[in-house]
Amino acid sequence: MYNRNSNLGPSWQPALDVSETAEAYLIHLEVPGVSTSEIDVDLANNILTIVGEKRRPYEANSTRMYRIERGYGPFERKVQLPEDIDPEAVEATLEKGVLTLRIAKRAEGAAVHIPVKRRGESEE
Repeated sequence: MYNRNSNLGPSWQPALDVSETAEAYLIHLEVPGVSTSEIDVDLANNILTIVGEKRRPYEANSTRMYRIERGYGPFERKVQLPEDIDPEAVEATLEKGVLTLRIAKRAEGAAVHIPVKRRGESEE
């Protein structure tokens, strides 16, 4: 699990694409070299937050570098999602350096059960 309490702050931003099908929203995030244990995904108030860290494959102090173009370090991406998402139907997979998130849409007109309780009763 990625340590969110790092004092370094985000130093690079992985590219992402957001698309929509009739059934779901799809997010593809390029994170080559990042393992599943280095990524956290949270969904709260229709905001999807993806944080993680891409670690250097070498020791910075022991290797003489001549050019560094690839991004390393912690990252964070936030995506505001529409109101029609189903927060209970989110899938995340990592394959070939691409994190894919599938966020299902609620069925239009789907019935929602609302429990009725007596005033002063607690929910159980």
